[in-house]
This record gives sequence, C-alpha cells and structure tokens, in this order.
Amino acid sequence: MHRWLNIQGDLEDLMEALDTSPGVKLPLVLRGRKGASLQSMLRVLKKYNFGFRRLGDQNFTVPGRSVSFSSYPGTILSNDDFYITSAGLVTQETTIGNSNASLWSHVKPVGQVLEFARVLVANRLGHCGRSWSKIFSLYNSGTYNNQWMIVDYNRFKPGTKRSQLKDNLLWVLEQIPGYIKVGVGRTRHGKQ
Repeated sequence: MHRWLNIQGDLEDLMEALDTSPGVKLPLVLRGRKGASLQSMLRVLKKYNFGFRRLGDQNFTVPGRSVSFSSYPGTILSNDDFYITSAGLVTQETTIGNSNASLWSHVKPVGQVLEFARVLVANRLGHCGRSWSKIFSLYNSGTYNNQWMIVDYNRFKPGTKRSQLKDNLLWVLEQIPGYIKVGVGRTRHGKQ
C-alpha cells in the first residue's frame, strides 16, 4: 500500500486523462492535511445525530441533523475543521491567519460570536453553500481566520466531466477581522 504514496505526481495526469473516458465514474474527492505534533495523532471519527427542529415548527428538522467529523477525545468539534453533514455538504478550512495588526481593532468583546460556534450553527442550518456562507458570516468575531471550502454533494454526480459540473457546487469563504468574502469556486475550465 505504501508504494502508492510515491505516484502523487502521476495522479494529476491520470485524473485528467480519466476525466475524458466515457465509462469511468470518478467520485468528487476532498482531502486535507494536518500538520501537527505527535500527540495530535490520537484522532477519532465522530458522528452526532440530533433531531433539532426549528423553533415554532416541530415538523421542520434542521438540514444538518447529522454531522460527521474528524476530532479528538474530549472535544465537541473538529479541530481539523473537516465536516460532513446530512444536508449533503462537506466543509473544510485552511487557516489563513491575520498578519495585519491594525485589523485586530475589529475584534470586539460584545456582538460577535467566536468562529467555532458559527461553524457548528452553519453546519446544522446550512442546506447549500450559499446558506452555509450566509449563516457563518453573521457576527464575525475576526478570530481563527480561515478560508472555508463548502462543497454541495447534492450538486454532483459521479462521472461528471469537469466542464459539465453544476453551478454552486463549490463555495469559498475567507474571513479576516472585520471582513468576510464569499465566492463561488471555479474549475480549471472556468466553470463553477
């Protein structure tokens, strides 16, 4: 199995070549990499399944009633920031940080919600990339600044060529103190 790790350079060209083969049904694959110390190797896959309902409407179960994520013992969220929701969304982030000290003035003690809580709420209530981004963008704390990628697997069918991917499949959100930018991702072919 370890021999396959050596063909990473070949995989890009194989993916491109296989994209044009009529009978091949390739999945949409997301990957992440965690650079951390040895003690962070104790990871577990968690799945929370709650029957949350909209206040005042007991017939409406929230879209993200079930959330699976990589985590660590004793935590209620993913420190790796990789989530799969029952709404068909996969959300993951890469930390971008903040190197501009003047932006810290946007971090206030009142009227903002920390990033981890906004992620938990967006994962529960978001039903597509647009709604996830809108929910997450509320009450930006300007802390733990990241680029989020939101993939809507409801908009993907295995075997779809890149040039035929559906609109709104990938959303990208970047957060810094006092500012959030949201956009629709693009493939190499210029399509969303």
